Amino acid sequence: MRRFLLFLLVFCSSFTNARASDQTAFVKTSPTVFGPSGLIFTQSADTLDPGQVEIGASLSHEQSDRPDFTLNELSPTVTFGLLDGLEVSARAPFLAINAVGEREQSLQDVDVSLKWRFLDANEEANLPAFGLSFTYLLPAGKEELRQFGSWGLKALIVSSAEVELGKPYGILVGLYADAGVIVFDLGKSFEEKHSLLDFGVLFPLTESKQLQLLLEANITHHNNAALEGSYTGTTAGLRYVHSHLNVTGGIQRRIRSETGVNDTSRFVVQGSYLF
Repeated sequence: MRRFLLFLLVFCSSFTNARASDQTAFVKTSPTVFGPSGLIFTQSADTLDPGQVEIGASLSHEQSDRPDFTLNELSPTVTFGLLDGLEVSARAPFLAINAVGEREQSLQDVDVSLKWRFLDANEEANLPAFGLSFTYLLPAGKEELRQFGSWGLKALIVSSAEVELGKPYGILVGLYADAGVIVFDLGKSFEEKHSLLDFGVLFPLTESKQLQLLLEANITHHNNAALEGSYTGTTAGLRYVHSHLNVTGGIQRRIRSETGVNDTSRFVVQGSYLF
């Protein structure tokens, strides 16, 4: 968390030319693969307007030799704007995994998220927007494919803003960051805690800003070094935005910290429609 506070200080100090708006001006809000609005994995402080509904789905593929597995995941999401600066979302991922020659298919854990943007971007103070995101995870499907025993909770602080680069050309770049923890089965003997840190940058590639380049760094650190689950990921993707429709494709390279485990690549295709 101390690393995040240092990063956040640098993040905020970079907004000398930040544009002020309640939400990013050139980026149409799109759900992450988890449901809340943002990039592919990194959340933003943006929220849907009250009454708006966005239906989305993502399909991912990951394969490894050590350990031997192939993982496919289909994750439908729904995101709903409750009030100004407040949105709720839900996700119900379906897994198909082939591990050591044995194939399993099942609904995995169901996520319900609430995000609140409590501070809008401020041009005069050169500050980005800030929000809080909470996700409650419910176990579902086959027990052997669950991430946890009884329940999980993820809590994040989220920040995002636009920065104008290359004056006098006025190129706008979106910056995004979130950090926090995810806890499984708190208070039990098999309790798990993970620290999370994500950072993302969005570059418009066309004058219309409909085609966008997404770059992300994603870190998950298990607080018990003896257990699996820690990795550092780098993600690159393209997003096409047209009217109410978003289509995104990307690849994440996961560098795993456990010994004897191969690094993996995760391919993601995502789409959503805003009503």
